This record gives sequence, C-alpha cells and structure tokens, in this order.
Amino acid sequence: MATSSNNTVFHYGHRDHTLEDLKHEEVYDDHSIPLTELCARLETDLDVGLDEGEARRRLQENGPNALPRIPPKAWWRLLLKHVFGAFSVLLWVAAVLCIVCYLVEEHMHPDGPKDNLFLGVLILIIIAITSVFGYFQASSVYEQEVVPLNRR
Repeated sequence: MATSSNNTVFHYGHRDHTLEDLKHEEVYDDHSIPLTELCARLETDLDVGLDEGEARRRLQENGPNALPRIPPKAWWRLLLKHVFGAFSVLLWVAAVLCIVCYLVEEHMHPDGPKDNLFLGVLILIIIAITSVFGYFQASSVYEQEVVPLNRR
C-alpha cells in the first residue's frame, strides 16, 4: 500500500484504488438494458458462454462472485458489547445510584427500608437478562452470516 499526501492507494476487493476512485459513484444499469446489449457489454454469448481461459482471467481480475465472509467476533467481546452498550450504561448508572442511596440511608438509618438496595439489584438482574438475550440474538446473526457488508 503506497501513500502520498493527495493520492492514497487502498486495497479494496481484489484491486488497488485511489481515494478518488472510491469516491466515484458507479451507475449500474445492467438490470434495465436489453439482454443483447448486456451480452455485448460483458463480451459474452448466452449460448456459448466464456471459454475457460477467459473465465480464469476474469476470475483472477475480479475475484470470485461471492460475498466476503465476516470473521466471527470473540464471544466475550460480543457479550461485553451488550453488557456495556448504550442503553445498558444508563441502567448501570441507575443501579449504582440506587446502591449509593441505599448505603447513605443505611449509614443514617440502620433500620430503614431496603427499597433502594432491592431496586439496584433488580436493575442489575435486568442488565444481565437483556445482555444475555442481546448476545444470543447477535451471535445467531453472525452464525447465519447475514451481517451487512458495511459492518465489516
């Protein structure tokens, strides 16, 4: 990978591209043109197809006609993502505040109600349940390999 101030080269897919190449918007009309025009554009024939040498050359040039596989994330990283995710952080703050309030009340009134402790523990249980549920949902998506390409 070569770099310069204005012309950085990225390896994307099976080719090297400059930043300007990647910014260029491709227009695909293959689905809307007549079949004969599409065959002419792709330099092929519907009846004969490509000869083996041309097929091998195109495979080498363009790579296989397949979606890229996404490497699985470590199970513990995926679980931690759910334990400390955006909404879970709010629940963590609420649980800590409830427990701090309980400790302050317990220090001032040792025989006082234990409502804040109960609420703090209940919030921690909710964090655990939602995190495990979210982990199993996300792990099943990774097993099915249906994660969008922009999540690579």
